[in-house]
Amino acid sequence: MSFFSLRSRVAQALVGLTALLACPLVPARLDAQEICDFMAPTRSSFTRTLPGGESITYLGAPHILCDDGVEIWADTAVDYSAQGMLHMMGAVRFLDASGELTED
Repeated sequence: MSFFSLRSRVAQALVGLTALLACPLVPARLDAQEICDFMAPTRSSFTRTLPGGESITYLGAPHILCDDGVEIWADTAVDYSAQGMLHMMGAVRFLDASGELTED
């Protein structure tokens, strides 16, 4: 069961994760289109709506599943809706048909 849909954020997050390892202050984007969902159970979530309607969602232990079979797990994630960015922190695991990538 999914509770939050994403478009292209997972691809952006993976590029962002790579950039984060190289230089934590440089944002990165990728224009690939993926349809992905946060899957239950996610340990916790909290959404804060900012003035102007933008929202920031904080997620504990998110599990993300994409239509192409890619799965991603992280210790925590922060979703910035207005910017279309998803930052994953802590231990991150990326699994697809070609292999697995983990980062602590």
